[in-house]
Amino acid sequence: MRVTDLLLEEFLSYGVQKEPHKVSKPLLRRMEDGRVLTWSTEEDDYLCTLQEVFEHVSPHLGFNIELKFDDNIIYPSVNLNRALQAVLQVVFQYAGNRPLFFSTFQPDAARITRELQSVYPVLFLTEGGTAKHDDTRRNSLDNAIHVCQEYDLHGVVSEVRGVLKNPSAILKAQESNLAILTYGQLK
Repeated sequence: MRVTDLLLEEFLSYGVQKEPHKVSKPLLRRMEDGRVLTWSTEEDDYLCTLQEVFEHVSPHLGFNIELKFDDNIIYPSVNLNRALQAVLQVVFQYAGNRPLFFSTFQPDAARITRELQSVYPVLFLTEGGTAKHDDTRRNSLDNAIHVCQEYDLHGVVSEVRGVLKNPSAILKAQESNLAILTYGQLK
């Protein structure tokens, strides 16, 4: 099952449990090649809600809230809107004055998040042309900058190889008053 298909109680039943007597369900991870493996980490802790994170993490610590959606699903706007409103409700109620921004690889989720609120920056995540997607808005750094301009987003977060492959995009982003951040192994 996808995380998005689980009710909260089902989600919290996976992995390490808060109450030691509770039996947990194993966490699994589907690899790109289709294999399903047991999720293993060096240190495990129980799953929690965004509300709990806001309540227990220092209010001085900033957050990048990545809004994740399945690459292989075309989401109707009403479904994206419902999911994003649920996240925003928790953010507005519990985030306080901590610095935070939203980021997502899903262009329509970025647009809707921006339409639903103007308090926090919204950045568009991209692989910068290092991978191909059915949604052409995701297939280059130039396309990502165009998405930001069209949807009045605050900037782009690109895989660093995408920026190295297209360094002129930095100037293009700056001229559009967009932040440009990078992630990836080469950083």
